[in-house]
Amino acid sequence: MVELMLATAILASTCVVILGAFIGCSYLVDNYRDLTIAVNHARTVLEEVKNYSYSVSTLSNLSNSPSSFASWDAWAISPSGGNCNTLNQETVNVSFSPAGTNPRTVTVSVNYRGRKQIMDQQLTPASISLQARITSE
Repeated sequence: MVELMLATAILASTCVVILGAFIGCSYLVDNYRDLTIAVNHARTVLEEVKNYSYSVSTLSNLSNSPSSFASWDAWAISPSGGNCNTLNQETVNVSFSPAGTNPRTVTVSVNYRGRKQIMDQQLTPASISLQARITSE
């Protein structure tokens, strides 16, 4: 009988450890899914800025947003633009180095809150920033 109780205790503790590892991995998967989406949104905006740079006459016009949008930030979150607003409380900020510099540095920052929360803690903010340098030909 003692052996049976000991085996049951070992089995139960093993199940608890495996369940804890599964929950931890599930949390990590959700966080990395959000991070991957944020990186893709930042890359989408950077690629659009790089493509747009070939259609403007000089790099000083680069910070002008595409037509019908007030800013690159507005383009990024618009469904008809970049559609980069699928994450929880996502914001996209696009900034440029001062006009007249060559190459111009473009920084895209994506800020969002993660999906998962643990034990009633506040959702932690997360952000990702990507930079590109665009030169005139």
